[in-house]
Amino acid sequence: MGLLGAIGILAAEAAAGFLALDLIFRTMSLAEDGLRERVRRLGWFYAGLAALLVAGGGWLQWRLLGAGGAALLALDWAPWWLLWRFGLRKQLGFLFWNKGAKKPTSP
Repeated sequence: MGLLGAIGILAAEAAAGFLALDLIFRTMSLAEDGLRERVRRLGWFYAGLAALLVAGGGWLQWRLLGAGGAALLALDWAPWWLLWRFGLRKQLGFLFWNKGAKKPTSP
């Protein structure tokens, strides 16, 4: 149960990150006025939620596997960061067009 449980915790954290990001994108207003500030504020909310869940997951992993489980803490941040980084660019790509992102082409 030890290593499998720790990997299960990591998978649960990745699922929580996806669901949190999905909820943010579904409820966020896309009105032009203040959009960048809303994205920044929601980014801090997402980072805070990630920190809370990663810390809790790291504690559970440490309880399951000892120091080896705590070493997995470095991996716990990866899904949260990847989801935010690439999810944000996918959903709100127009915010990044002037930073080298490609504009979508119509068929």
